[in-house]
Amino acid sequence: MPSQKPQSHAPIAATLAAVVLSWGLAFGGAYVADAVWGVDAWDHHVPVSAVIVLASVVSLAVVCLWRRSALASASLAMLGWFPLLLLNCFWVLGEPLTRASHVSDHMPPLGSPAWDTGISIAILFGVSVPVARAVVRRRLGGPIRFLAVVAAAIALGLLAASLRRLPNPSPHGYIATVPVVAMLRGDADTFAGPGFSVKAGWGEKPWCLVSSGGNPDYPVIFPTCKGLLIRHGAGDLWFIQDREKVIGIRAASGGAAVETTIYPDEVAASLGPPRSWIGLAAAGGAGALLVLGLGEAARRRTRGWRGARAGVHDGSGWITFKGGDAPLHVPAAGGLPKGRILVDAACRTAHYREMGCPAGEEARVAPGTLRQMQNACDARSRGLAAFALLLAALSVAPLVASAYHGLL
Repeated sequence: MPSQKPQSHAPIAATLAAVVLSWGLAFGGAYVADAVWGVDAWDHHVPVSAVIVLASVVSLAVVCLWRRSALASASLAMLGWFPLLLLNCFWVLGEPLTRASHVSDHMPPLGSPAWDTGISIAILFGVSVPVARAVVRRRLGGPIRFLAVVAAAIALGLLAASLRRLPNPSPHGYIATVPVVAMLRGDADTFAGPGFSVKAGWGEKPWCLVSSGGNPDYPVIFPTCKGLLIRHGAGDLWFIQDREKVIGIRAASGGAAVETTIYPDEVAASLGPPRSWIGLAAAGGAGALLVLGLGEAARRRTRGWRGARAGVHDGSGWITFKGGDAPLHVPAAGGLPKGRILVDAACRTAHYREMGCPAGEEARVAPGTLRQMQNACDARSRGLAAFALLLAALSVAPLVASAYHGLL
């Protein structure tokens, strides 16, 4: 009994090791991305989901070298990343394109990095790890496969929908695609829009004043009018941009234009998901289908042994059977260990000393019993299905948020 105790705790230890390793790789990737691309790396250069998917796959590969049987529980446990990724994508798409300068910031919305603390991560994985172990102990391979197929189908469906928006810019790149209607070449230049104006101000240093009838007490000041770009977006939206910042104006006739915070939802028809999100969904959906195919192939091979004859191998190629059947010599069994063995039912006795098979074919033999083979196949299939579910779920999270915000 003492020798079996470590074995019983090994899958739990492997699951926890995979989760902790994925944490380390994910946050290590975040620091590297920030160092290379800056603070915007998470959202605009390196999608969060891509970092998490890569960290999860590498963690599973490392842990499965130690304990292959932990693939199912570790994959299901790492689904704890899904709500964090989904909330992060909601936050990315909820970030304003422009922020009104006279409006103070409030508490960050749910899903922003301010909420992604160690406590929230610990809570999510504190739930996902025991749930994953309970699901694996109940051997719920069928429901796991069903969820994996559904997740892969959703990923591919949203991917197809996103391809229609492929030519559209992402929220981060939208303003750069808005047509420029005027560029001020000097401080003497002015521009008058519907309900707002842009002109140089007076003082010791040159500066540029953007005044609007709706907010007369809150003019926007730029260092200079030179090089200022005036962009006209969809409907009544205008953007005024220099090298450092951009402001949004909701214009209207009658002097009611106001500087305002503009959100991606207001121009969703002109936007599309970031291309990196689309590529991640394509890779994750295709990878999930491939992994599910490997599991189905394993089950099909196991079903091919249902009519096999069960015998006992003596270690030298001779196989004995119960029920008084004559012993058979199968050359292919020579390299297998002693003990129970399965013999392909398609091969029948051609001679009392040899195994008869069709010309050009060899007898198929496999060590163990049919029940052992089916249990091993079920465990392998369950692990592959859980891994496919993880791939599909994490890779589709960005497009789920995109669909909610009307970007598909």
